[in-house]
Amino acid sequence: MKVKQKAKRVVSGLLTAVTLLSTVLSPISSYAAELPKERKLPLLEEVQSQLDEDEIVLAKDHQVEVGTVFDVKKDFSGLEIRDQTKVKITFEEAKNEKGEDFSTSHADTYKTIYSVEPVNQEHPNYQISRNVIVKEVDKEKKNSSTDVEQSETKESDDDEADSEKPSEIPTEIPDVSEENAAFDALIEETMDQETYDEVSGLELHDVMEQAVEQGVDFNGMETGEVTTFKAMARTAGVGSQYVTVEKGPLYRYADFGLGTYVTEPYYISYGNVRATAYCVQPAKPGPPSGTYTITKLADNQALAKVCYYGTDAAGSESYFANKHSDFSAGKRFILVHMAASYAYGSSDAFYGTNATGQELAMDIYNYCAKKPEIPDVSMSFSDANVKAYVEGNTQRTKEITFQAAGQQSVTISLPSGVRFHNVSTGSTSAPGAKVTIQGGTKFYLSAPLTQASDTEEVFATTMAGGLKKDYSAYKLTTNGSVQDLAFIFGEGVETTNKVSLNVTWTKQAEIAIVKNDKDTGNHLEGAIYGVYRDKECSDLITQMPATDSKGASKVTVEKTQDVVYVKEIQPPANYQADPTVYPVDVNIGKTSTKNVLNERTYAKIHLIKEDAQTGANPQGDATLEGAVYGLYARENIVHPDGTTGIVHKAGDLVSTLKVDQKGDAVVKDLYLGKYFVKEIQAPEGYLLDETEHDVECSYEGGTVPTIECTVKSTELVMKQPFQIIKAANNGETDADLLKGAGFSAYLKSSLKKKEDGSYDFSHAEPVILTADGKTEMFTDEKGYACSIPLPYGTYIVRETTTPHNYKPVEDFEITIRENNPDKPQVWKVLLDKEFSAKLKIIKKDDETKKPVLVAGTEFKIYDLDHKKYVEQVTTYPTVTVHKSFFTDSQGYLILPKNLEIGHYRIEEVTAPEGYVVNKNYVEITVDSDTAYEVDGVSGDVIIEVSYEDQPVKGNLVVYKKGEMLSGFENDFIYKEQYLSGAEFEVRAAEDICTPDHQKDTDGNRLVLYAKDTLVTTITTGESGKAVAKDLPLGRYYVVETKAPEGFVLNPEPVKVALTYQDQDTPIVEAEAIVGNDRQKVSISVEKQDAENGQVLSGAVFGIYNKKDIQANGKVLVKADTLLQEMTSDENGMATCTLDLPFGEYYVKELKAPEGFVSSDEVLEFVAEYQGQETKIVSLQAVKKNEPTTAEFTKSDLTTGVELEGARLKVMDKDGNVIDEWTSEKDKPHVIKRLVVGETYTLHEEFAPYGYLKATDVTFTVKDTAEVQKVEMKDEAPKGLLIINKKGEFLEKITLLDNVKGTVEHFFEYITGNLSEVTFEVYVAEDIKAADGVSADHYKKDELVGTITTDEKGIAKMEDLPVGKYYVKEVKTAHGFVLDGEPRFVDLTYRDQDTPVVTFDEEWQNNRQKIKVTVLKKEKDTERMLEGAIFGLFTKEDIKGRDGKVLMEAGTLIEQKTTDENGQILFKADLPVDGTYIVKEIYAPDGFVTSNEEKEFTFEYGKPEEAEVSYEFVFENEPTTVELTKTDLTTGKELPGAHLKVTDEDGNVIDEWVSTEKAHVIKELTVGKSYMMTETKPADGYVTAESITFTVENTAEIQKQEMKDDVTKVLISKQDIAGKELPGAKLTILDEDGNVVESWTSTEEAHYIEMLPIGKYTLREETAPEGYLVAKDVEFEVKDTAEVQKVVMVDEEKPKESTPEGGKPSKDAPKTGDNTNLLLWLIVLGMSLSGVVVLGRKIKKK
Repeated sequence: MKVKQKAKRVVSGLLTAVTLLSTVLSPISSYAAELPKERKLPLLEEVQSQLDEDEIVLAKDHQVEVGTVFDVKKDFSGLEIRDQTKVKITFEEAKNEKGEDFSTSHADTYKTIYSVEPVNQEHPNYQISRNVIVKEVDKEKKNSSTDVEQSETKESDDDEADSEKPSEIPTEIPDVSEENAAFDALIEETMDQETYDEVSGLELHDVMEQAVEQGVDFNGMETGEVTTFKAMARTAGVGSQYVTVEKGPLYRYADFGLGTYVTEPYYISYGNVRATAYCVQPAKPGPPSGTYTITKLADNQALAKVCYYGTDAAGSESYFANKHSDFSAGKRFILVHMAASYAYGSSDAFYGTNATGQELAMDIYNYCAKKPEIPDVSMSFSDANVKAYVEGNTQRTKEITFQAAGQQSVTISLPSGVRFHNVSTGSTSAPGAKVTIQGGTKFYLSAPLTQASDTEEVFATTMAGGLKKDYSAYKLTTNGSVQDLAFIFGEGVETTNKVSLNVTWTKQAEIAIVKNDKDTGNHLEGAIYGVYRDKECSDLITQMPATDSKGASKVTVEKTQDVVYVKEIQPPANYQADPTVYPVDVNIGKTSTKNVLNERTYAKIHLIKEDAQTGANPQGDATLEGAVYGLYARENIVHPDGTTGIVHKAGDLVSTLKVDQKGDAVVKDLYLGKYFVKEIQAPEGYLLDETEHDVECSYEGGTVPTIECTVKSTELVMKQPFQIIKAANNGETDADLLKGAGFSAYLKSSLKKKEDGSYDFSHAEPVILTADGKTEMFTDEKGYACSIPLPYGTYIVRETTTPHNYKPVEDFEITIRENNPDKPQVWKVLLDKEFSAKLKIIKKDDETKKPVLVAGTEFKIYDLDHKKYVEQVTTYPTVTVHKSFFTDSQGYLILPKNLEIGHYRIEEVTAPEGYVVNKNYVEITVDSDTAYEVDGVSGDVIIEVSYEDQPVKGNLVVYKKGEMLSGFENDFIYKEQYLSGAEFEVRAAEDICTPDHQKDTDGNRLVLYAKDTLVTTITTGESGKAVAKDLPLGRYYVVETKAPEGFVLNPEPVKVALTYQDQDTPIVEAEAIVGNDRQKVSISVEKQDAENGQVLSGAVFGIYNKKDIQANGKVLVKADTLLQEMTSDENGMATCTLDLPFGEYYVKELKAPEGFVSSDEVLEFVAEYQGQETKIVSLQAVKKNEPTTAEFTKSDLTTGVELEGARLKVMDKDGNVIDEWTSEKDKPHVIKRLVVGETYTLHEEFAPYGYLKATDVTFTVKDTAEVQKVEMKDEAPKGLLIINKKGEFLEKITLLDNVKGTVEHFFEYITGNLSEVTFEVYVAEDIKAADGVSADHYKKDELVGTITTDEKGIAKMEDLPVGKYYVKEVKTAHGFVLDGEPRFVDLTYRDQDTPVVTFDEEWQNNRQKIKVTVLKKEKDTERMLEGAIFGLFTKEDIKGRDGKVLMEAGTLIEQKTTDENGQILFKADLPVDGTYIVKEIYAPDGFVTSNEEKEFTFEYGKPEEAEVSYEFVFENEPTTVELTKTDLTTGKELPGAHLKVTDEDGNVIDEWVSTEKAHVIKELTVGKSYMMTETKPADGYVTAESITFTVENTAEIQKQEMKDDVTKVLISKQDIAGKELPGAKLTILDEDGNVVESWTSTEEAHYIEMLPIGKYTLREETAPEGYLVAKDVEFEVKDTAEVQKVVMVDEEKPKESTPEGGKPSKDAPKTGDNTNLLLWLIVLGMSLSGVVVLGRKIKKK
């Protein structure tokens, strides 16, 4: 049973081979049957997706018996017709295989074809077919089994007779041959075979295509024969795959009782695939060896259906799943093969079979042919990458079509919030649903505006198709009279075919601001903000519109980041720019609002108060501080927010300003505008300024937060002069001493006080006292002096110039408080005292000029006037006589007593430590003319004197010694000498401080040189001596930094101290001696074996001096003297033991080692100074002997770079291999001891990867010890790229359909060469030089060059380095779509014998297509209109490529009707550059036809655009009918009438109740007639007659009017005689008893109008006097415009007369008096007759 199941699967693959036969491309030969007639209508399967379910008609085979009556043209028995009202079925033909018409005279099978026309003309017509089988009557069935049995044993000529006797399709017949079991098993193997190699990416059909391309002759193979070829892998980087094809054994039809034909399998192996393929061979002879074409069959053919439904590929729908399930796999294969041959139409389809085989094959064919087409797994979306756009309050994608077969399906799992809108069905899914769609579905997706933030920005989904297998069949076309071969593989290849859809949701968000005044909160208009990407606001996204009157502004942005930044660009007028950067969250689909504030621009007024004379500096004690000013509004000051209004009226005091001590006053936070400033109160010492100072504060832009304005006010200070009168204090009133005393005045407030309370005048500035600007005034001959007017204040007056050697008077104060410039104050002062002073001596350093802070310097003072030393006595703490005076620790002294006026000399006795005593004495004069100062505390007069000493210095001496060459006796002799040129650093060994003991701010002594600091550098001279002079005393160390030439540096420091001796020694000295080692020389030679590098002993060398060796001008050794012999030791070293000086030497070999050849080589050595760090100059050389050597290199022919990986060998003349090796990069191969004079051959067995094999190189060995080089060069192969470019060109235009409003033309294009297509060739990988060293030929993605196709469509590029490339099409031919996908080209290295690697392929470009869409809508609305018919016309002739006119100008190309969305998509495949017209032919029902035409030219768009879209919008105006209901009399609109409009068929179009306005009906169909009918009139009106009207084709209002008349009722109140009876009170009641009207009758009948139609009651409430109240009269107001009369008759009351006496009169009636009663009856009868007659007369009127 398992074998049977596998057999079902195998048949699928085998039948595909049969499918190949149906699509043979070669011309039909004599073996081929007549081709089927061209199909006029599409098959049902082709259009089924475009039909409604009740429009689908299915055809089932039908059987009739021979001789019965069956009208094939009318009898549709067996057709499944779901709704006969929806389709029209027409018989087309019924013919048998011979083309004969239907007949029941004999048994036969007739293919019967019907056309089906849906009633819906927008749906396509189609064709169905079935077999009507005429069979023999039942009594013939018994013979059928006999025929079958005989067919198994008879020859093929008997088969023909059997076929003439149709029978029931037989059941399984036992297989005759045992080999059938092997054939079944072989077929079943194909069901589990792998047909795809994952490594190489090769499908089995790829292998078969390449097999044919490489000339594999499948049919020519013998059984068991094996052939091998190389197939190129599809996977990048894999290279080739070797494929083996083996032909299997023959299998025969006869083994299955089906005839005499044979078949055979092929075994195909590559990678991990081993597959079996079958060859289907019709009756033609087998093809010879040659090159054939292999082609993949299309699936939409009858033959493909047989291959699919005839195998288990169709599953439960397959033939053998429903019939003959017990047939073996081999038998199934053979039967399906024949059915497929028949489907192809071949006349030899049943060649070699018997009647049984033919009958069974035909049954398979009939079963399969009526099945739907084979499902195709391929699928795609019309646009797989879409971006949503905003529509209203949601977002949506454009419409997308799922391009796949109708059987194909995918399931889309929608994200949360996303809806699926099925445009094809009009349905909409729930958000986040799973939606399954079929091929051909058109849809779009929608989502909330916040989708990108709610879920993900991109909805990306990949979906697997519902169909899991792809079915393929291939044919091998010979294009001759020989057979075509067909191959089928398996049951369909499992596919992972998937389709992806990516939807990018819009990320639009709104950013809004509301701008308010910071203080008032009022809205501000005119602010402009920017939206930025970065916090620094350097990257502007967009500028927001200016805020409106409500302070609002809003802008829409696309979200690219979570937060954006908003900053003000321009503030509102008179406001500061808002500097704040506001981060705003970007919320997709939402509005993020920021409330932002602006602070108004402030005004700041700066008042500068100045003295009118001195400016900013007040005079005297007067102050600018304290002045008070008023700030007043010069005009109305208005708030800038535009709402608050006036804040200060013109003339108002806005603020007061008080001047500070700097003369400034500021008022802030003012509103912009015009002001003035005026002083209210003057400051102390000044007069009031009454000037008004104007100031205007104007806006200067948002970047200026405060407008600063300055106003200046100047004032005059109060002034008054003072006068001095100088008087004597000795009782005299007049003297010469009074003249010439000088006085100065100081502003008291400017003076500082000392600690003792006295004023410090040392830095005080006196005021100007005289008119010429002087600060001192002098008394005249009379002792008078008067100042100029002084400013307000208090002054201290001092006598600054006194008579010689007199002391000044005490200071006194004057005060100026009034402004009296012409009236001075008067002051009197006395005379002065005699002069004396103390002496202050300061000890200073002669260099630093600073005091020497060391106590104990001793001085004596010599009185030059009295010729003696000064002595002074102090009494505290004891009485002491001072003859010498000493400085303290601060370096100075002050004499305890004053010196009288005179001349003195200061003498230094003892100098301070570290200094030399100064014998240059200082003389001083004590006199008031000598500079002095007054002590602020004691009041002492002090004369200051500086006395300077020179500090002691030191000299540091350094001596340098070393060995120098002096002689030669067996060795060189050296003696020690002083050396010049040595350099030293002198550094401080401790902190060396200044000798004056001065200190820094931290109390530490000042340092001249810190420890280890470099003090100076010195260099030894010719005497070897170096001196560092004038060093401060202290400890130092000396370090050598540069040794003399030829000596080694001595790095050891030498310490030295410079110490103070006494005050009479100005310079001290210290010495240091530094020695150096001489740099030595060592020369040695190493002796080696040249071949193996081993050291050799016993070699004797001689060392010679190349030049004379001299010392002190004397030649010690002459040039070329043998200085010493040297012998190599066991280490191979020969070393000179002499103490060599610097010079040039050479060494010669005097004796070679035993077994080695002597060498004449001379080794030269130069011994020279190598720097002070080197102790020994070591010179060494190596001496070697060389054997003969041959060196072999393998290199690139072009670059010369050595190559690795070449397999090489060297052979002698006899062909013997001397050596063989594989070349290595940068490592030549060496062979030693080759025979001199012999010729050898260098041969390459295998070239390195990437190279071609080189030719042999011969060489001869020379007699030399030098290396002999042999080089072999390899060449790299080249690549050749050939592209054959194709495109489609318009060939023919065919009218497809012209039925009931649908016109279509088919534009047929053919393939041709495409010239002027330009490609850029790029490198797909780094293409490296084959040698692996040289620069890369190209880098990945580097442009190699451009190529353009010629007139034959060929583009070629030659001489490319082998490797992988890709080609980009950068320019295409006019009218074609640029192929934007790069195509990869494999020109990789093949082998060492392939010099040119070729890539040659044919590529085709798509034409640029056009999409013409019409959108029909109602004018002035967004309503889309269905049912409009439009035509697409050509404006000009459409010509083919050859210029032939294919369609004349003005031709209607396509005619279509708008759908429910008001849309039309024209399908015509229009050629580019044509001009076309779209116009409306018929408007939708209810609309006026538009005469507008849209003309457009299909211009070639961008090359990368696959489709150019043109969309035209047409607008229609509806028809408008205005219906009015009016009063017949007044013509006014009549409300309350019930009306309706019906069409010609009586259908109600509209119903309404009239109002006071006309009723309007739109969209009534043009040309149709309608009837307006009143179904119920308004109360009081009569029903009007109906109106019929026809709608015209105009957009103007069409008016129809219906007039109504009122009801009219005449009510007559009569007596019996018919006379109008006045005085009766009458009332009319309606059916509900309500009073309608009441009145009292008169002599005329009562006339009433507009009583509503209906029943009423006339009631007499009160009868006229003398009458009886009549009974109620019921009457009906009818639907008529005639006057309707109602009569009510009253009877008189009976008259009674009573005679006098109380007895009745004799004339009075008596009870029971029959005569009187009869009389009354007669009168009553006459009255009634009169009423009747009167009523008829009224009616006639």
